[in-house]
Amino acid sequence: MKTTQLINQLNSQLLTIKTGGLTILAPDDSAFSQLKAGFLNSLSDGQKLELLQFHVISDYVSSSNFDTLTNPVRTLAGAKPGKVELNVISYGGSVNISTGEVNTTINGIIYTDKHLAIYKVGK
Repeated sequence: MKTTQLINQLNSQLLTIKTGGLTILAPDDSAFSQLKAGFLNSLSDGQKLELLQFHVISDYVSSSNFDTLTNPVRTLAGAKPGKVELNVISYGGSVNISTGEVNTTINGIIYTDKHLAIYKVGK
């Protein structure tokens, strides 16, 4: 996040926000071990930024409110509909996320307050 300067954008948004917030889906260490060796290093700076933005929902979603989302859920990545959307299914306390390429589950809460939620995902 530091390399792409996304951290500065997110901090700025959080400082100026009056309502709403941000939700970040943070892959755990095992998610990175599933990637092909050298994959992240092969990406351009723009691709790295878009990949990170794909993991950010521009609204605060509490752990009990995933079932209120309307699919597809837009992310911060790009403006092309369909390319940067998530499908979220919440049932029985479990939250599943599908990108069309990857299916994963929220595995825990890393951090949450009134404007920022960070959740651990497995892929």
